Amino acid sequence: MSEIGYFGTYTDFSCPDRKAASGFMGADNLVGDPYTIEMDYSGSKRQAWIVNPFGFRMGVLSEKIAQKIDVYEAKGWRVVALLACVIFTEEPKPGTFSGQVALFAYDPAHEEAFSAFVKTIGEQLAKGVRPAIDLGADGVSRVLSSKGSWVPTGRVPMPSVKKGSIILKSERSSTDKLVAQARKSRVGCTVASWGFIIVVVAAIIFAMRSCGVF
Repeated sequence: MSEIGYFGTYTDFSCPDRKAASGFMGADNLVGDPYTIEMDYSGSKRQAWIVNPFGFRMGVLSEKIAQKIDVYEAKGWRVVALLACVIFTEEPKPGTFSGQVALFAYDPAHEEAFSAFVKTIGEQLAKGVRPAIDLGADGVSRVLSSKGSWVPTGRVPMPSVKKGSIILKSERSSTDKLVAQARKSRVGCTVASWGFIIVVVAAIIFAMRSCGVF
């Protein structure tokens, strides 16, 4: 949609670094959090990493999406992602993490409206609502006229998960909301993150056993 200076989609990510990916169980990666995109050309192929608000690489986007990002960045567009959901898969041991982000690219000529729109969508994701962000010309016009406060009426379903997997995060829990408030107050949340990590792991195991996953 280059003619209207905007692109938006939900896209999958994988987590090749298992040690870093375990951070998804904590409070440093909340649904709705803004992520930056960091291109890495050091290996045999380009990798587009999603980087959380604390500067940690958390996952890799597909090559197809990486190509799009390269094009948009070459145009000078701003590219940002929001954490939309996190998926935990039991096998292979000790388990793997993946998920989706809501990805946005837009012409910075309309930075004020689009940055506000991204924030608006982040607030919806935090509530467990997944607005359709693949906007046409009319949708972009609504974003601009509302100065970013407009919420699309269309909804995008959660990704389906295979046996042995569970959607770990799809919205912000009460604890997540407290953590988010603590961030605004500039109170560290890393300790709090590890404070309930055991509870989260136990909940995952209990839920998967209840569903007959293992």
